[in-house]
Amino acid sequence: MRTTSARHDAVLEAFDKYLKRYLHLTSNLGEFLQKDEGSNKSTDILVGYPNQAWRRSMSGDYTCICPFLTRYHAKAVDDFRAMIEGRAEEKVGRHAEWCDKTHNRDFLAIPGTTLGSI
Repeated sequence: MRTTSARHDAVLEAFDKYLKRYLHLTSNLGEFLQKDEGSNKSTDILVGYPNQAWRRSMSGDYTCICPFLTRYHAKAVDDFRAMIEGRAEEKVGRHAEWCDKTHNRDFLAIPGTTLGSI
């Protein structure tokens, strides 16, 4: 059985391979990305567009949510979609401005669940 962290990393590795193989983009996973010294913020994946110089790079942050955990269970039962959207909004609030102002990058929150939806 995979832990949430292992599942998180496996999904990111699949994204990384897909972006490179099928979309011909560049991507680097979090272990290769530096943390911001002041805020200690970091994202999971950095995507570049080598054939589209006018586009800004994009940072992404994936979240693997288990709706059976106490933290999410009540929200998931009440409104599953709102739970996922709420988690994405948290990620945007934490990273989007930092990516834009500090690194001149776009940001994409990538919420997913242990049930397989992204």
